[in-house]
Amino acid sequence: MARPAELSLREISALVGLLDQGRPGEAEQRSRLLVMTYPNSGTLWKVLSVAQLHHGTDALDFIRLSWDPNCLDFHHTERIVSNASTWQVRQEISFASARRWRNREGFLGPLRHLMALSAGPANART
Repeated sequence: MARPAELSLREISALVGLLDQGRPGEAEQRSRLLVMTYPNSGTLWKVLSVAQLHHGTDALDFIRLSWDPNCLDFHHTERIVSNASTWQVRQEISFASARRWRNREGFLGPLRHLMALSAGPANART
């Protein structure tokens, strides 16, 4: 049976529910599996971002450092950047830029395999 082109409302609700229940690790794991099927889903990428934010703030709490919201506004920095990514440092992350991976999709097979393995042996694709 073929998968639908878009995430179902049920799948989205389940992911949001995991985040609401304070279970970002499970939301991340489930999103990583789903993003293999729905790589253009902005919802999945947002869930992954929120899960990573939770992991980052938890790690900072653990080492007794406070979160600096400026980390998410990196593109507003006024510091001097003197390398090939000068232009990139000033760009906000957007859905359009997040889709640029498609230009290199043919080279991502090994990475997709590793992502599936990291999600757990029961879910790994061969």
